[in-house]
Amino acid sequence: MWEAKKMKAIYKRELGNYLNNPMGYVFLGIFILMFSGIFCYLNLYTYTSSDISHTFGMMIYLMLFLMPLLTMRLIAEEKAEKTDQLLLCSPVSAASIVYGKFFAAMTLILIALLFTVPHIVILALQGNPEIGTTVLAYFGFVIYSCVYAAVGIFISSLTENQVISAVLSFAVFILMLATELFIVPAIQSPTLYALLSGISFATRYSDFSLGILNVSSVVYYLSVAALFNCFTVRVIEQRRW
Repeated sequence: MWEAKKMKAIYKRELGNYLNNPMGYVFLGIFILMFSGIFCYLNLYTYTSSDISHTFGMMIYLMLFLMPLLTMRLIAEEKAEKTDQLLLCSPVSAASIVYGKFFAAMTLILIALLFTVPHIVILALQGNPEIGTTVLAYFGFVIYSCVYAAVGIFISSLTENQVISAVLSFAVFILMLATELFIVPAIQSPTLYALLSGISFATRYSDFSLGILNVSSVVYYLSVAALFNCFTVRVIEQRRW
């Protein structure tokens, strides 16, 4: 209970930093513009479809450009300004620090998604959107973003420079994307292809875009996010000792 209160305090501080910092609004603004542009092109112009999963299918790739803006400062900034020493010397566990920051980042993503609700209204006016598919598209996007956030925070813990943190995060996300789009499809071995496809983030997301709730994919995304959060906890604990 005490640790939960400490994590909540860190969460509220980080969320306040997002909402009182121009970078938080830059993230929200770019997210809304990108989502609206893709929505207009795919749902209103190209497909004229009431299925918003097409838009989310594109957004999961474009988030690799946006997520570094969200995570680059979470730990790197404190290390550069030496304010992390206050946390490291306080009776707050490393896990509370990491998850407080993680949930703050995810909350900003949820806030961004609130601005996409009018798009659902537009689809409802022009057709009959499938509620189940729409809900799963949102849900899949959120848990996919958990992986991006956890990886970005981990990279932020490795450096004191926010720019380096953003560049490294972007490079890692691009490598992940290139592997899934170009390397995996080129593999000739059926066994190796099946293995790599099974751990592919994009491949697993396709179930959500089809309106299928794949529990193994949910567990997989959350497990990867938890794993990288554990890595970040370990980095912070090493700095503490």
